[in-house]
Amino acid sequence: MIPFAFACGTSTYSLSVPANDAIVLNYDLESQLEIRNDSKTEIELIKIIKPSGEEVEEFALSPNEEATIEIATKNSLRLENSSNEKATLRFKVESR
Repeated sequence: MIPFAFACGTSTYSLSVPANDAIVLNYDLESQLEIRNDSKTEIELIKIIKPSGEEVEEFALSPNEEATIEIATKNSLRLENSSNEKATLRFKVESR
């Protein structure tokens, strides 16, 4: 699992999740993500409450699908790629 953190403001990112791996995005501020799955594989997205580690929401993002996700202060989003291929995501993050 690879940790990743964001600063405040609005930023656009591209991120690759290795095959059979996960990346955790940590947020210290309330944030809104516009995320797009640019890969040929489905990605699981899991919202996590820090520091308890409780998973509060889980859903899949299909290939070429877009979603808008709200992340509360001091929470995380785990991106899981259970395929044998690398997955690429594009997203815009607005921290408040």
